[in-house]
Amino acid sequence: MEKRSHLIHQRVQDKIWKPVQICQGGPMVTHLFFADDLILFGKASVTQAKVMKQCLDDFCNLSYQRVSFEKSMICVSPNTCSDLAHQVAFISSCPLTDCLGKYLGVPLIHKRVTKATYFEIVDKVQIRLSA
Repeated sequence: MEKRSHLIHQRVQDKIWKPVQICQGGPMVTHLFFADDLILFGKASVTQAKVMKQCLDDFCNLSYQRVSFEKSMICVSPNTCSDLAHQVAFISSCPLTDCLGKYLGVPLIHKRVTKATYFEIVDKVQIRLSA
């Protein structure tokens, strides 16, 4: 995973990979790792999709590991044109989704977080505490 991170950072330094800014004045993000899981962030464009795919392919060639594209998903901003979203998904060989589901029991949110977002988690914690 560290080598994969180096490959990504090198592409950012070379101004090939365009990171995503979390909020105005916030940090730029390219990727998040947790164990064997990876979330990539980049500008929604055909060029960026090719850069990300090439970076993953380079890592696979160097490490003799394989990315499970059938288990992977692409999620784009609701402001992204539908045609562009489908092109990005095609290039990356991953299905397009508007809901990333849950990771370790926590919903991966792609829109505004409300109180209702975490009701299920709060209920589970309360049930366990009462037991």
